Amino acid sequence: MKKLFYFLALFLISISGFSQNYTVIENAVGLKGYVNSQNETVIPCKYMVAGEFINNLAIVKLKNKFGVINSKDIVVIPFEYDFIEINDKGLFKVKKDNQEFYLNKKGKKVKRVK
Repeated sequence: MKKLFYFLALFLISISGFSQNYTVIENAVGLKGYVNSQNETVIPCKYMVAGEFINNLAIVKLKNKFGVINSKDIVVIPFEYDFIEINDKGLFKVKKDNQEFYLNKKGKKVKRVK
């Protein structure tokens, strides 16, 4: 029983490193940011749209353009896209100047993986 408990504890600790428990908040003027599980602001309210963190990345909108940030509010994919969504392969489908293409989590253009 102790081995099972230790295994589960290690498993929970390991998966907590891969997901962020950040919650989207909104200020009085409608801008969005993030707080942690202790309700401390970790990313200030500056985004027009703020998506959920998945694998340490979130799609956000700033000044009418979409981009992707990491949990430290570092821009991973610049704010130059009219639209961004993530697919089940972890690729970001983006639209810019009426052209659609895919980016990986480092912001590099890739062919779509089927």
